Amino acid sequence: MVDIQTALGPVPSDQLGLTYGHEHLFVTSAGLRDYYPWLFDTEAELDHTTAELIEAREAGVATIVDVTTPDLGRMPHLMRTVSERSGVKVVIATGLWLDPPRAMREATAEEYADIFQHEIEVGVGGTDIRAGVIKVANADPPGIGTQEEAILRGAAEASTRTGVPTTTHTGPYTIGREQMQVFADTGIAPHLVAIGHSYT
Repeated sequence: MVDIQTALGPVPSDQLGLTYGHEHLFVTSAGLRDYYPWLFDTEAELDHTTAELIEAREAGVATIVDVTTPDLGRMPHLMRTVSERSGVKVVIATGLWLDPPRAMREATAEEYADIFQHEIEVGVGGTDIRAGVIKVANADPPGIGTQEEAILRGAAEASTRTGVPTTTHTGPYTIGREQMQVFADTGIAPHLVAIGHSYT
């Protein structure tokens, strides 16, 4: 048995209960709330999301794995708040969605691994909330190019270093298989990888 990091701290894996493994509680774009705060009614969002989570908890859901990455506007403090209010455990992600921020586009796999590892071992977004999953994404088309491969390899390396699993976003064609090939090439243990949306 291992501990799983949640917004409220580590939880033994046998206490997670019924878990939804690929959810998004709050999604926007990176920095949007900081640049245009008047566009958001954060308290209303918190109330709505808390009510949804309470309804889920009453139906038997105990844990949500939120795979919202920083470039999708990940809000760790909001996830911590709704977890406290609802009683549902929330696992928070590190990682990147389809396109890395411009300033990161030349990063190496090792540099991506270091970034992801920091958020797993220290905290996300300048908080003490530690990530419990790595999320990476690809689309098809265009497929996996050099930079996309560096991100996948960085995720695999961070998973291998920390034991925290990687989950992915895929499209409807062959991108999941391409992701699997990259992961296989890295030597990552198969139990540390979940290919997302593989049922669609």
